[in-house]
Amino acid sequence: MFKKLTLCCASLLLSAGVVQAAELAISFSDETAQLALNQQIGDYHEGRSLIGIRGLYDDDKDTELVSASFDVLGPVGATGLEIGAGVGLYYVNSSPGLREDEIGAGGVGALIRFVPPQLPKLGFSGRVYYCPEIFNTLDGEGLWDAEVEAFYEIAPRARAFVTYTEVEADLEDYRRDRTLDKTLRVGVSLSF
Repeated sequence: MFKKLTLCCASLLLSAGVVQAAELAISFSDETAQLALNQQIGDYHEGRSLIGIRGLYDDDKDTELVSASFDVLGPVGATGLEIGAGVGLYYVNSSPGLREDEIGAGGVGALIRFVPPQLPKLGFSGRVYYCPEIFNTLDGEGLWDAEVEAFYEIAPRARAFVTYTEVEADLEDYRRDRTLDKTLRVGVSLSF
């Protein structure tokens, strides 16, 4: 799966304009790994627009997840706070034990990012996406994806971060929601 995701990331980078910024992030724990690429496609006084792709592998939960999103973020005055919204698409393959499930889903999300003006190298961000049953297909009847992150700029174009991700799915013929990922990871992101 990571070979396909790496190819998608490279294609996105090559198709982007030279003046637009991109960020590549990799994070991991003992049992999970995540690779994400966000490409800025517009920067305006009112905010910025981003497209992103992400791949997540959780060995413990036997889950592979690929998502794509289109997000907009805008500043709230000169407070260091940005808020935004987005739309996302998901494909998940999860096969713990003998059961294998596939989920195709689409949903909407909310985003927040805060960099204190007094501490410009430190920041916090969060996002949550919700995919209701009407936008689910295959074995899915609902999906939600949440992430919170604390980051620190270690160089002008590099950040170290700690992130917590939780992905839950409501599946057909399954009595309760299945946890697809619930992990604390460390990582690094590079901007170029």
